[in-house]
Amino acid sequence: MSKFTLSMASSCRDFDPRKRAFSDEELKPQPLIKKSRKQFVPDDLKDDKYWARRRKNNLAAKRSRDARRMKENQIALRAGYLEKEVSISAIIN
Repeated sequence: MSKFTLSMASSCRDFDPRKRAFSDEELKPQPLIKKSRKQFVPDDLKDDKYWARRRKNNLAAKRSRDARRMKENQIALRAGYLEKEVSISAIIN
């Protein structure tokens, strides 16, 4: 997760597409990662360490989904803003 995504998470309402330009790195599609098969863990092996790892992983997955959603929303806002700018400039010219 990039620093930009983390920093923008708290200021989504203040997003101004005129002042924010996405870098090529931010707009680059993410590589496809094959998921590994789920491994069944028997109940007798689910100790405190297991549950701590599960909580940590669940929080990381939530942060990742939220960051992706935030980035997609900002790209959509910027695209809408740029489309409006283009249509306005087409009317003026």
